[in-house]
Amino acid sequence: MERKSSSKELQNLLQAIKSSDVVESRIELFDKLRDFDLLEKSDLDPVIECLTCLLNKSILSVATKYVDSGLSGCLVQFLVLGTKASGWCGKHLKMTAMSTEGSQEEHSNLFFQLLLDLLSLSSASVVALTRHPVFIDNASAAIVERFILEQLNLIKDIVSEIKSAHLAQNY
Repeated sequence: MERKSSSKELQNLLQAIKSSDVVESRIELFDKLRDFDLLEKSDLDPVIECLTCLLNKSILSVATKYVDSGLSGCLVQFLVLGTKASGWCGKHLKMTAMSTEGSQEEHSNLFFQLLLDLLSLSSASVVALTRHPVFIDNASAAIVERFILEQLNLIKDIVSEIKSAHLAQNY
């Protein structure tokens, strides 16, 4: 008789995946996730969320590494990626704000890690822009403008959300 996996086992597996720093271990954990029997459709949401977060975090780490490497010919592509990452962070901010108390801490941890990775990419990109300006055409200038605008809008949204949370605690 085939045993169904529990939601608690799923949460433990997802936590192990998030906390694993060794690639081989993480691959084994992903294999376990692939073979996992979900009990309910609602179990799928945290799986998708976890995988999306890990993918976004990995993308940002790789992008930051190569922006720092001085490959100036690719800077515009990294700025496009940074613009998309701002959108990911904005979605995580909304999930964190809307989450229940039980899952809020998990959303907050994921959000803040993703935000830190995005800010690392942003700072590396700004430094790279000063070394290798990419304002060679209108399209490149528009990409740089949108990147900076998205970063500032995300910061504005974060400050607004923190202010709302702070005001809610004081009442």
